[in-house]
Amino acid sequence: MLEELQKDVELFDERPYPKMDRHSEVDNFNEYIKKIDEYSKKVHQEIKPFVLLPEEKRKKYADYFEMHFKNILKADRTAFNLGVLGLIINILRKCLVVLDDFRAEVLEKYLSEFSIKMGEGAIELSNLFEIKMYLAEMYRIDGKAEEYNRITNGLKEDVTFLPDRNDEFLFEIAKNAIAHFKYEEAKDIVSKISENSSLEDQIRKAGFWKQLSENQKAESILNHCSADLAQMKLSIELFASLSGYLNLCYRYDNNAGRMVEKFSDDGCYDNRHNTRRIIIELQEELSQRYFNEIIEDNKVIPFNLNTQKTITYKFGGENLLYVRSFNFILAIDRLGLSIFNEQAQILTKAVEKIIASSPSAFWKTSLIIRTNNEKIIDQYMTRDMIQSFRRDDIKLIFEELMDLGQLFDFDKNYNYEKRIIGQKNIGDCLSRLCIFLSDDDIIKYIGYLSKLSQSEDLFFSKSDIKKNIRRIFTRFNSNIATKIQNIIFEEFGSEFHLARYFESIEINDDKKATYYNSAIIKTKNEDITKRDCGVSELLLLWKNQREDNYREKIQEAIWSQKKDDLPRTEIYYPFVWEKLPYPSNMNFSKLYYDYFEKDHLVRSVADGKIIGNNSHNSVLDFLNLYFSVSEISFRNCSKIKIDASLNQKMLCNLYDFIDNEKSLTSRENDIFGEKKEAQDKFELISELVALIYCNAFENKLVNHSFKHQIEKIQRLLESCKINIDALLMVKDIEKEMYQRCIERFENVITLKDNEKYSGIFTGLQCLLFHLELKNEQISQVDDSLISFIGAIKYFNIEHAKSIWVNFSYIVCRKYFEKEKFQNSIGKSIQTCLEMYRQSEGFENRHFLDGLYNCTTVLKLYYSQLLKNNISITEILEGCVAEAKRTENKELQNIWEL
Repeated sequence: MLEELQKDVELFDERPYPKMDRHSEVDNFNEYIKKIDEYSKKVHQEIKPFVLLPEEKRKKYADYFEMHFKNILKADRTAFNLGVLGLIINILRKCLVVLDDFRAEVLEKYLSEFSIKMGEGAIELSNLFEIKMYLAEMYRIDGKAEEYNRITNGLKEDVTFLPDRNDEFLFEIAKNAIAHFKYEEAKDIVSKISENSSLEDQIRKAGFWKQLSENQKAESILNHCSADLAQMKLSIELFASLSGYLNLCYRYDNNAGRMVEKFSDDGCYDNRHNTRRIIIELQEELSQRYFNEIIEDNKVIPFNLNTQKTITYKFGGENLLYVRSFNFILAIDRLGLSIFNEQAQILTKAVEKIIASSPSAFWKTSLIIRTNNEKIIDQYMTRDMIQSFRRDDIKLIFEELMDLGQLFDFDKNYNYEKRIIGQKNIGDCLSRLCIFLSDDDIIKYIGYLSKLSQSEDLFFSKSDIKKNIRRIFTRFNSNIATKIQNIIFEEFGSEFHLARYFESIEINDDKKATYYNSAIIKTKNEDITKRDCGVSELLLLWKNQREDNYREKIQEAIWSQKKDDLPRTEIYYPFVWEKLPYPSNMNFSKLYYDYFEKDHLVRSVADGKIIGNNSHNSVLDFLNLYFSVSEISFRNCSKIKIDASLNQKMLCNLYDFIDNEKSLTSRENDIFGEKKEAQDKFELISELVALIYCNAFENKLVNHSFKHQIEKIQRLLESCKINIDALLMVKDIEKEMYQRCIERFENVITLKDNEKYSGIFTGLQCLLFHLELKNEQISQVDDSLISFIGAIKYFNIEHAKSIWVNFSYIVCRKYFEKEKFQNSIGKSIQTCLEMYRQSEGFENRHFLDGLYNCTTVLKLYYSQLLKNNISITEILEGCVAEAKRTENKELQNIWEL
């Protein structure tokens, strides 16, 4: 190793102009060019055989030749200078040096000024070839498709006169084809690469076959390469370089677990020229730099009291990290391999660091997608990241992934077949991208999902489709529903209940009978998933295209299967049956009463053992149903007629449930989250008890027995350290201590504790219900609410977005119909819309949430006022008009629902 280092030192010490820096001036430029030319040839000859250079050698040569590269670009563009330039570019590419836009422009001038006649000037043509390859590489990475195609078209002509450079050209355009997910085109290009090329190029060719999942072809080549390498008489350094590359290529695609001797590089891994070692060291250096990164802003609160302005310190090194990130990505690109799983995490950080290096994020995003790593894709392809992309890039990636997806057989190998990437990740990426595209693109994607939903592959993951539908349903509207009605009612897999995600649709007259009959047949099915699919379709049909001649058939299909005297379903609350035909003698209020008499809460503790089940959901469902059918709710459905007996049964059941589950809240270790889930369940029960209490005193059902049961539950919840703000607020309301009640609300809002918001908004719901019943307006309450509404704009967005969600549950109450509330809500939302839009986008996803949530509040509020024939103030109308002026398609869809 010392001998190797000595050789490097000796050659590097021979460099001309060793003390020159970027500020130095050249006295005799002809002599300067001549010396640089001679030295460049020596370095080129020395480094040419190696796949990658050791880090210390690469950095030295990169820094040295990059400086002279700049000097030559500033000089006259002569044929001699072109020759030196070609050599330096070859060295810089080997040293993984990034070509920036300014120098690319100068290189373009060289191309335009040197017109080489075909068949003449082979040396000059070879130098121009170097320039074009450098430009092509950078145009590909920068996503400059037009420039890339122009350069590669020129290269295609050049290789007819430079046949020894043909493989190099083919590797470049194969990289581009793979980056664009053009599977068949990439296969065709790789198949044209010579079988008699250098050993390095043969290994590289095998790497391309592996990227294309042609593993048999790849291993055949690698076997030949291994045999050839064993017979070659090479220096230790060159053997290490090729052996490490062979090992890396063999390991790619999860082969590391079955390493065989002929592909092992154990004997030369310690050699610094070993390609695998170089990649690992690049990766480790970059990881360490990110780990120690003090480059990000460090905001420090000043030492002096009552000094509000924070101080931001910036530390040097941002540019270095940017360069190192590019070095790593270019090294991987040079090898012709995709990313290994152990490199995927650092790749995400590297891409994020260089994402702004060009307007187009296409190639960098393609690189992430081609990891075929679900976690890495999820980490990188966030909503705010994609929002920052050019729409042309989003559209291009979407279309090319759609084309790739059509190459798969949907009925087999869902989890295992890969064509650049696998089906699972194609579907995942498409769902993220299409949110930002047109309705027609959403329709294309739903068509793709529809085919996948019918897959007969035993290993096909239905949860993937459900996840993707939930991701895109905010883009669903009547236009999409109308255009895909056949998919909704006839083609999409029944277990996914696609119809439930749509509200409006225009049914073709010639298809109504088909859709109704199909939905009725599904509803009669004993299989609950198919039955629920039929119910969801009937709900959509009945709401938008009611046909009374199907009334009896629908009624019979729904009510022929019951559970607890209510029709069977696993996805709907019981009040949904009021939206569909039902028997004329049906008393829903009585059905709800009978339902709540029974204990529907699922226990997760039995005989001292913890059981994994849907206990939390059972509590949430119970709470939501009780609220919806109680008089407190403004939902348009039958209301339960409560009495003392029902209250006592419900409270007893709730107490028993808490008592059974309370041991979970005292667990010291919460490895599997049972403690947190139990605390969440108990907080929901605290809100449920508050609602029961509110209904009880409003109906004059509070007696000694009731209060005793309430106090027992309260003590039990407090012993488990559960927040009971809602219950305490209801007790204040009962005593008409409105000021105390609203103070509890204000205290939590002031503390900005997201986890307590749900409880205080439930308490506020009860307060407004109480005042509505009394037809009473309390100035202290009004002033506090107006103050709160006006202050939302000052809240940190992470808190504000949660407040908007909770506010949406109460904003439709009659209490807010007055003009002063309309104006207050209108002003607050308009201000927040302006603020959130300015901050919307990359690096702050919370503002996207805030925009969506406050627009949802506005739509609910505005629609309720119109429904109740309330006159709308000018301020609120202006706010609505402003909210509708948006290019965000998800926000546009809110106004259609």
